Amino acid sequence: MTKNNFAALAAALKAQKPDGTKSMEQAAYQQWTHDVIAVMHVCANMNPAFNKGKFMAACGIPNILDDGITAEMRQVVVNYHKGED
Repeated sequence: MTKNNFAALAAALKAQKPDGTKSMEQAAYQQWTHDVIAVMHVCANMNPAFNKGKFMAACGIPNILDDGITAEMRQVVVNYHKGED
């Protein structure tokens, strides 16, 4: 896949991002986050030059350093990075 393909995939995932503000949408947001991470791993395996951080940001997942990140989302990101070699 090319950079343009990855960008199109990230845009499509971002367009499906649930709001996550209502209690029912919080579960959908968590599932969406896990789905984005799963897709990111597939993309990284396809292309060694793939940038995971840029992809996550393009999908709309906040950076751990951003202000306003929820404690729950911060833990998702921290747990993800613990799993990296």
